Amino acid sequence: MHVTTAEQSAARDAAAIAAGTEGFALMLRAGTQAAAHIMRLAGARVARGVDVFVGSGNNGGDGYIVAAQLARLGVNVRVVAVKPPATPDALRAAELAKRWVPHVDELHGWQAVQSSPQQHANTTAHTHHADTNARSHHADTAAHDQQNTSVRGVIVDALLGTGAHGPLRNAVRDAAVSINAAGQHGSLVVALDLPTGVNATTGECAHGHVSANATIMFGTMRLGALSARHACGDISVVDIGLGEHGELPDGAAQFASRESLRAALPSIAWDAHKGTRGRTLVVGGTDGMAGAVQLACSGALASGAGLVRASVAPASVQPVQGLNPAVVCSAWPELAHRSNTGTKLAFDEALDEPLNGPAVNELATSRQRLTDAEHLGESGSLQHDVRSWAHVVVVGPGLGRDQNAALLLHHVLECAAHSDAALVLDADALTVLARYGMVSALQQCAGQREVVITPHLGEFRTLAAALNIPEPDGSTHDRMRAARAMAGALQCTVLLKGTPNICTGSSGDAWLISRGSNALATGGTGDVLSGVVAALLASARATGGDGARDKSGNSAALVAVAAWVHGVAGEMLSARGNTVADVVRALPAAWSAFTAAQPLPPGVLAQLPSVSEEEPCNTATLPSTPAQRFTSPAQLPSTPAHDVR
Repeated sequence: MHVTTAEQSAARDAAAIAAGTEGFALMLRAGTQAAAHIMRLAGARVARGVDVFVGSGNNGGDGYIVAAQLARLGVNVRVVAVKPPATPDALRAAELAKRWVPHVDELHGWQAVQSSPQQHANTTAHTHHADTNARSHHADTAAHDQQNTSVRGVIVDALLGTGAHGPLRNAVRDAAVSINAAGQHGSLVVALDLPTGVNATTGECAHGHVSANATIMFGTMRLGALSARHACGDISVVDIGLGEHGELPDGAAQFASRESLRAALPSIAWDAHKGTRGRTLVVGGTDGMAGAVQLACSGALASGAGLVRASVAPASVQPVQGLNPAVVCSAWPELAHRSNTGTKLAFDEALDEPLNGPAVNELATSRQRLTDAEHLGESGSLQHDVRSWAHVVVVGPGLGRDQNAALLLHHVLECAAHSDAALVLDADALTVLARYGMVSALQQCAGQREVVITPHLGEFRTLAAALNIPEPDGSTHDRMRAARAMAGALQCTVLLKGTPNICTGSSGDAWLISRGSNALATGGTGDVLSGVVAALLASARATGGDGARDKSGNSAALVAVAAWVHGVAGEMLSARGNTVADVVRALPAAWSAFTAAQPLPPGVLAQLPSVSEEEPCNTATLPSTPAQRFTSPAQLPSTPAHDVR
């Protein structure tokens, strides 16, 4: 399933309509699926009644269908229309709703909209039109809103659709105030497509936007929602019958979910042994940074790696071995840790340009001495492990950023050029690549094997500058543009960490991974992620499987699996009271969540949990009696004026 901008979403609807699906049929399906899902979410809350706030466009039309379907189930419904329907399909939906919402009052003035629930106790539903010229002031209505709408079980936001943008105005703004007031006093707020005031493309939230407990999207995930999840609550995408038109080849990214990614995960045979589960080598851990390597190794072991080795600074061998006895640990070759004079080379942290002149000459001289000094045929040497042992080599956790780190990284790249091992570059390795003018060496290496880089935005910007890629502005849309450009320039897979994570291969195919929590906003979690990525790549390579690779040869889907599981591990923890070690301990449960057979509800294509600190919505199954009475769009009777299919 794609993640779409407002324009891409509209293009999918238009394509389905051009192919013969009636626009009103899409609206019927959307409203019916939404009503069914509201019943699942709300459970017994619907006994307290449902208010449906509708606008004048097609999103309002969806709301009219929701009102009609809920009313057919015997739910007490009120429709609050801030403007009369203004599109052909919305007009048709409003007429259809009248058959099931027979008592229609056209009351003018916002104060009239706030009539008390007791006045409607014996009425199935009432439709109210708010005259924007006569609305009362926010301060005068807020207390009234809280008193009279908070008793309703569910509030449905169908005011503005995917194409809306900019500030909220007039009656729509006042309706949003009323919806939020109801939500603060116990009503379940459900938005259709997006909460009013949330931009479908950028995720920008207008002042006074609706804060929903749940959002029901139609056909595709909305790009803006992934960076505005605090406003959307629990997100569900429902099928509205777009069919093949939901997957237009227009550059939209794939939405990463358990269902869409499960096929990418390599299976582990029942008779597997440690050699067939993949061999991972982690290179890093300069003095004082042994923990970074240990975390990467732990992430790999917890994600299925059969064997893990580490190559670290001599002083880090004992700490890594002591922290994780399952890891075979050896020291860097001596010349990688010391210069030819025996003095550690300092690195100026303020340096913004790649080193040149004598520094580069020293790097070349030391590199030759390193090659001469290492025992090329000895098992356990760095060169042997890269060339002949590892399925995947991770470089970067705790590597350091001095000239010795650059020397070591260049040596690993040279060794990898004579092996079949895949590379995962993270953390310091990415900064060293850019600052020491080694990007061309990576490009040459990536042309021969699988390479994955896992930068956060700061590391990405440093590397982007070295590649003359325009710096992303931080929005999801622009970060995806820049990630695709970098993947193409380096011919590698890029996992750009952020909210959401973006994973793209050199072909431009991208995945958006919107799992995680603020528990991951702590040092070391990126090291854990690099280990998870390495374990999956090693498993795939050990078994010779290519099923996880996209058409460009990059394992973008497999890397997206790693980011998904890592994110879910974070969701299992709170930001306070847990450390990065708890993230590692949560990985087994996260893997169980990924592999568990948990079918989605009928008609639901994808789901995302709320990121708020509120209690989750009641997701009890649809009550049996209403479910039996619920009808499909094709069975919903038409109005006398229209032949509804």
